[in-house]
Amino acid sequence: MVWQSQWSQLSCFCSAGAGRKKEKTFTINDFEFNEDEEGEDCTAEAEGEEEEEDDDLDIEEEDSNSKPSPKQVARKKALQAKKEANDVEELTEKVSTMTVQSKPYDMSIRCPYIMCDYVEHSRDVVSVDFLVPNQHRRFFRLEIRDNKQLALVVVIPSIFYQKLRPLAHAESQGNKKFNKNTAKNTAFTKVCEKIIEECGTTIVKGDEEEEIEVYEGEQIIELPFEVEEVLWQGPKGDREGFEIVAAESEDDVSFSELGEVTDQFVLSVDCVVPKKEKKKKARGTMAKLESPTKGHVDSDEEEEAEEEGMDE
Repeated sequence: MVWQSQWSQLSCFCSAGAGRKKEKTFTINDFEFNEDEEGEDCTAEAEGEEEEEDDDLDIEEEDSNSKPSPKQVARKKALQAKKEANDVEELTEKVSTMTVQSKPYDMSIRCPYIMCDYVEHSRDVVSVDFLVPNQHRRFFRLEIRDNKQLALVVVIPSIFYQKLRPLAHAESQGNKKFNKNTAKNTAFTKVCEKIIEECGTTIVKGDEEEEIEVYEGEQIIELPFEVEEVLWQGPKGDREGFEIVAAESEDDVSFSELGEVTDQFVLSVDCVVPKKEKKKKARGTMAKLESPTKGHVDSDEEEEAEEEGMDE
């Protein structure tokens, strides 16, 4: 190959891009040639990239005028999935930096329950058993709401929020290091005072004696059908109200450690469907009427008898 004697420009540079080899670019008489270190022509590669860009432009033009191809749809879905993943990651980072505000107490109780419905004495009955804390029946509030819901409120046993409980436990265990000035006892006392202040209700008993009851919220159960507003209890629903059953525990481990049998309290109540008033059938009545001719003399015979009497 014969080269002209005059060169218009000679430039040489080396570039090391990601995934590309070092290249040399020569410009001879306004013609540009690219060579890599191994002497291979790189111009074809550049031309191939331009063709790919042209193809992308053609595809974008087709997108606006024609239905996208399955490949384009798949690529769009992949980009959308990637965007959603990035959004989730960003949200997770924000949540991890948030400070969770914890409440120092929770006086609400949700009791495990068993509910079943059946027919007894030609009436639908729904029976509910609650596993409740071991305490007197007066510490439970139970009522029917809108004939379709059963609401239970459990008063918290006072021993739970009793300020002296930690001290009493320490004394029973012979722990002389624990006293009223201990950090734990001081913190516990403050929380108990807050519980009484925010969840306590003053109950006035006889002779103006006051008692504080602590409870928070209520447990609502949806009944399978509408029932009476009255709670019933007993084998035939013969007593109004509910029943507390002290069932002997079957926990052998507790017996072996405590040396006595413990009871589990179960609150039982029956809800019945309202009685339907029976419509009385209209029955006919009967009346007795004597015959108007029976035992009476004919009117003609009466006139003749009267005339005979006058003649005499």
